[in-house]
Amino acid sequence: MKKNENGDFLLNTEEYQALRKEIYDEIIIQLKSELKTHIHQGSNCKVCNTTIKLNHYLFSKHLLNSLMSLYELHVDFPERFSFHKDQIQMNWKKLSNSIGKLKYWKLITDEQLPLGHYRILPEGRKFLEGKISIPIDVYTFKDKRYRHPKGIEIVEKNFKYFSDKFIKTKK
Repeated sequence: MKKNENGDFLLNTEEYQALRKEIYDEIIIQLKSELKTHIHQGSNCKVCNTTIKLNHYLFSKHLLNSLMSLYELHVDFPERFSFHKDQIQMNWKKLSNSIGKLKYWKLITDEQLPLGHYRILPEGRKFLEGKISIPIDVYTFKDKRYRHPKGIEIVEKNFKYFSDKFIKTKK
C-alpha cells in the first residue's frame, strides 16, 4: 500500500478503497448475522443503537370484537367517515387497546385520520361477511407488516372459524 513522505497511507488510492470496502462489507455481514440471530428477542444495533425486533401478533377475540364493533358503528352511522377508539370500545365489555393492530391485517386504517380514529376498510367488511380469509398471525418490523420468508406456511382463517372459536361478550 502506498504511503506519502510522512509515512501515512494514501487514502485516495484504489488499493486503499478496495481494502476499506472489504472491511466494511465484512463488518456489515457480521452485524446483520448478529441481528438476525436475536431479531425475535430484540437487539440493539451496534452502529446506530436502534432497537431491532420482529414482532409477532396473533388474531385474537379482542381484535375480532374490535373489528365487529367498528363494523357495527359504520352500519349504524354510515355518514361518519371514522370513529375514535373510545367510541369503538363503548360497545363491548372487554376490548383491548390493540385495535390499531388490525391495520397489520389491512382490515382497518388510521392513515390521514385524527389521532385515535379508525375506519374499516373494504377488506375488513369482506372478512366479516365471510368473503375473504386472513392469516392467523402477522409479523411486523418497525411498525410495518413484514412478509413471511419463503418456506413458512401461512395458515389462513375465515370469519366462521373466528366467530365459532371466539364468543363475543356484548354489554
